Amino acid sequence: MSKLLDRLKRLSRFDQVVGATLLLVIVAIGGTLAVGDNVGVRVERYGPTGAGAQTSLVTVQFSEEMDRASVESRFSIEPELPGEFTWSGPRMIFRPSQRLVSGTSYTVRIESGSESVEGREALKDFSFNFDVRGARIVYALLGEEGHNDVWISDPSDPDGAT
Repeated sequence: MSKLLDRLKRLSRFDQVVGATLLLVIVAIGGTLAVGDNVGVRVERYGPTGAGAQTSLVTVQFSEEMDRASVESRFSIEPELPGEFTWSGPRMIFRPSQRLVSGTSYTVRIESGSESVEGREALKDFSFNFDVRGARIVYALLGEEGHNDVWISDPSDPDGAT
């Protein structure tokens, strides 16, 4: 042990710094391996946000490419809605097979446990809500003195244009 300490003392300052840095990196890697992945796969984007249309698609983009079956089996939408899935890389698209109902609030959920193609898991449940707005008609009228006015109307209430 004494000989090892003598050798270490004879190392240049640079070699001591490199050795200490290497030791810290090894400890950090060992700690990461011992603790495991505490982040998992993340959802980076989703939609619709806030309000959607009757023809909206539900999209969820993950931080990495996913095992499609593991995500689709953990996906739900309330109220229940039939549809089909398509994928584009890490982006899942749920295309409802019928129009969404105006004035309805939908909740989309993906339970934890879905896996990426690399084997990493989504560690937390994910959910979001959106409301479906009714159809709207937008039109322009030529007003007095040549000013254009833009009006928005609900087809079920044509007198309520704003």
